[in-house]
Amino acid sequence: RGGRTRQEVVASLDRAAELLSPKQEPATTVRPTLDQLSGLGEAVAWGQDLAVDLAEWKAGRILWSDVDKGLLLVGPSGTGKTLFAEALARTCQIPLVVGSLARWQRNRTGHLGDFLEAMHGAFKQAREKAPAIIFLDELDAVGSRSAFNGHNASYDVKVVTALLECLDGIDRREGVVAIGACN
Repeated sequence: RGGRTRQEVVASLDRAAELLSPKQEPATTVRPTLDQLSGLGEAVAWGQDLAVDLAEWKAGRILWSDVDKGLLLVGPSGTGKTLFAEALARTCQIPLVVGSLARWQRNRTGHLGDFLEAMHGAFKQAREKAPAIIFLDELDAVGSRSAFNGHNASYDVKVVTALLECLDGIDRREGVVAIGACN
């Protein structure tokens, strides 16, 4: 605007930049390891054993066939299943790849080909980052092939079959531990 000094313009721009700056995250975000969790019982002991086995596998002292490759966590919402998976990855010092039917369904168009591409992509990402954990959230949404009927049965059967293929198919998943969570 006319009639303003350079100093006034600079001060106005500084105020605008301050308003548009992203807010800083608190510096003290707690990201627990398994040792800092309580109330998860046997899952924590299993995770601590897994951390030892993964270190031994990475060092070449044991074979992948000697490593426990998966765990299914079952419990009501809010009981710490996701927190456990995150803490397990931190304890093992390996990446966590997260997948779920909802995530894969929202990939591009949601058609079966896009869905399966997203599912296979998550497992591929975990294999590329191996050793890694793939966390399959809300796994109970998958359903049972024997219970499907009606219009979507073919789609649903293909989804379950593809998931089973990812878990134990020809591509194998050496270096990838699968953790499933359901209610």
